[in-house]
Parts: sequence; structure tokens; C-alpha cells
Amino acid sequence: MSEIDNDTFFTKPAVMALVQVLWRVYYAKIYDRLFKPFCVYFFLVVIYFSFFLHDRSEKEVTTLEHLLIIGIQISILVCIIGFLGIELIQLNNGSFCEYISDFWNMTDVCSMILNATIIFLSNYGSVDFKTIRLIASIAIFIIWLKMFFWMRLFESTSGFIRMLTETLLDIKVFMIMLMLCLFMFGNTTLILNQNRYDVMVDDGSGEYEPAWLVGGHFGPAYVDAVVDQYMLGLGEFQMDYYNDGDSYILWILFIMSTFITQITFFNMLIAIMGDTFARVSEGMEQATIKEQVQMMNEHAWVLDLDESFGDQRYIFSVEKQLGEGESGAW
Repeated sequence: MSEIDNDTFFTKPAVMALVQVLWRVYYAKIYDRLFKPFCVYFFLVVIYFSFFLHDRSEKEVTTLEHLLIIGIQISILVCIIGFLGIELIQLNNGSFCEYISDFWNMTDVCSMILNATIIFLSNYGSVDFKTIRLIASIAIFIIWLKMFFWMRLFESTSGFIRMLTETLLDIKVFMIMLMLCLFMFGNTTLILNQNRYDVMVDDGSGEYEPAWLVGGHFGPAYVDAVVDQYMLGLGEFQMDYYNDGDSYILWILFIMSTFITQITFFNMLIAIMGDTFARVSEGMEQATIKEQVQMMNEHAWVLDLDESFGDQRYIFSVEKQLGEGESGAW
């Protein structure tokens, strides 16, 4: 059922009754065996990376704090070993290609590798702590991202996660067209920027520098040109040197860019998201059921169906029969 794309399938009473019976048991198993341990792992990683990941040469550490850090590190490593065992179970229950093609599986693997690497480098490595913190920033982002996965477990948030997923899928074409638009205006500005080598302006300190059209965000001018166009679309206008050369074409490009990128494209984005919101909201109950089915399929190994339902052969679904003119209220 998890591979069925037609959400109307999940409106059938028999399907809804079956999912409800199964989910009641699966939810308890997943919550106790997976979600609770993940919450412990999650808070340990967040606390360690946020407050205790520092170079001992930069900050003096007390004996108590040192013991606390060691305890947190050992606890994180124990959690990693436990979750690694879960990943091996999932890998054993399916094919290798299916496992590596799943986004959340790769998220789990990357998170465990990065967290273990950070703990090792902070104790035994010769890597600069600025590099370690850089790796930690990526690792903490991934583990926060994983929390979105677990929000699918709860009925109150699973529908929202489905809505978020559908929205990201619906804007794929929009993102392609937006990137084309940003590259179009960025490439034009990049070429005009090459005319500014001999246009010098005072930087405010008595020194003179070229009146660049492209800001120094990342270094490479072709990357900065695209970033400038993105910032322009968000309303960050950098027009200080527009009148220092090629002013006519620059102002024409500015008007075109703001009209197309800021006004047209982003209002189209709002319209696409609005359509997705309306579509998913209409079938919120079905979206929730589908998320539950997918969660059960991904964690089928946590439950022995023969053991849990071996003596149950039938499912009875009872609905109130409404007479003519009656409402659906009980």
C-alpha cells in the first residue's frame, strides 16, 4: 500500500480500518524502540556540539566538566552503535540498492559517521578545532533534519510533513526556471562588471577601489553574480555604483530583474504553494493514513505480525447508517 500514489485508495473504509488496527500496535513499538532512543541521542548530540565542543587550549576545563564531556561522548557512541545495528537490520531486510536509494537511510549513515568522527577528532585528532566545528555544524543540521522524519509518527504533524513533501515536489519545475532566470541576469551583470576595472571610487577611508557591480560574497565572480541576483529577488538592492558606467543598461536590467524575479516568479511560487496546500488539505486524513502506512512499511521489522495478530482473523468496521435528512453528528 505504501507505493500507491492514488490517495483516494485510502478513503475506503476497509483500508482505513485495517491501517487503524495495525497502526495502533506499530505506533507503540516504533515509539518505544526507536523514537525514545532517538530523542536521547538527539539531545546528547545537540548539548555536546552546542556547549561542550571546544578546544581545551582555548578554554580551561574543570575535572567535573571533563568527566561530564567523557560521559556524553560515551553515551553518544553507545547510541551510534545501537542505531548502526538498526541500520544493519534494515539492510538485511531489503536489497542494498533499495537501502542506499532511500534518502533517510543515507541521512542516518552520514549523521552517525560525522558524529563519531567529531568525537574522535576532538580527542585524538590533530585537526584544527575550526574545522571540527565546521563539520559539527553540518552534523547538527542533519540530526535536526532527522527530527522532521520522526514528526511523521504523530497524527497531528504527519499531515503537515506530507504537505511539506508535496510542496517541495510541486516546485521542482519552478526552481529550474528560477535558476535559469538568476543565471540569465547574473551572467549579464558579470560581463558588465568587467568594465569596472578602471572605474575607481573612494571606499570611505581615502583608498580607491574599482566600483564592482558584483559583491564579494564567496570569491568567484560568477558565483557572486548569481547570489546578487537572488538577493535582488528578495529585496536586497545594491545600486551604489549603477551610475558610474553603463548606467542605462544597468537600470533596464534592474527593472526587468525586479519585475520578473521579485514580482512575477515569487508570486507564482506563492500560487503553486497555495494550490498544493488546498489539495493536500482536502485529503488531510488520507495524507495522514498514507504517512502511517509508509512508516509501517519502513519499520516492518519491529513487529512480528504472527505473534501480535495470530489469533485474530477478522476486522469489523462499524459505521453509522444515516437516514434521509440526518446529519453525520453523533
